[in-house]
Amino acid sequence: TSIENHCAFVDAVSVSGIDGRADGNAFSGALAFDRKAPGKATGDLAFDTIDLGWLGEMMLGPVHNLAEGGLSATPVALAGWAGFDVAVGVKAKQFWPGVYGAVSDMAGKVSWKGDQIELSELAGGWLGGKADGRVLIGSGDGSGFLQTKIGITDGDLASTVWSKGGSAIASGRFDLTMSMETSGTSVRAMAEGMTGSGTATLRDLVVKGIDTGALPAVISAVDAKRGEISPASIEKDAARAILSGETKIGHVTVPFNIAGGTLRAQN
Repeated sequence: TSIENHCAFVDAVSVSGIDGRADGNAFSGALAFDRKAPGKATGDLAFDTIDLGWLGEMMLGPVHNLAEGGLSATPVALAGWAGFDVAVGVKAKQFWPGVYGAVSDMAGKVSWKGDQIELSELAGGWLGGKADGRVLIGSGDGSGFLQTKIGITDGDLASTVWSKGGSAIASGRFDLTMSMETSGTSVRAMAEGMTGSGTATLRDLVVKGIDTGALPAVISAVDAKRGEISPASIEKDAARAILSGETKIGHVTVPFNIAGGTLRAQN
């Protein structure tokens, strides 16, 4: 790590020209430390990569059970820091939230109080659209907590669904708003106790692999049959007509709730 300029003043110590690399992750920026308020600092930092899992481990201890897989049931670690008030602007080429790939060109603000860390005013590109949000992670009295709010505007639905035969089973654009919160004595307990709500708005929705307008084709196949007609005799023709097309649904709004770590969509 190199520091090009280091200047001390009466009220603050400013460190500029920070340029370094830790565990293969490059970072740069500037920081100012308040001499009248120990533990208080401000500044701006840029990273190649920021990982939400790393922030979680910093505040809660192990997030994953490396021996057995899944989330860790290890009790939340006690906060090892106190008396800090750090507020910095951050940028990252990639921010990894842990699901659905990285947020690109992320910008936001990080506030660290020792026993909690907040990533606010989050903005970047995600799932083919624009993402914004806030994440707060902390611990105290043997329990960890998480609060988060996520928004996605004009996302690409095909990037969020599974594929069949080399293509996504659905296409369209979507907007998403979602808020979640939880607390627990371990990361696994926190996941199991997650609650929240949100709304997904789908536009130009097309579901592939099912054709709700296939009835005329099925009837034509039945009329062309000779001999006795039975469910078994038309099963292949019906499946071919229904499952080989697509259905254009258009605009759909789906409100949903999260309770006990399980998402439930409402009609």
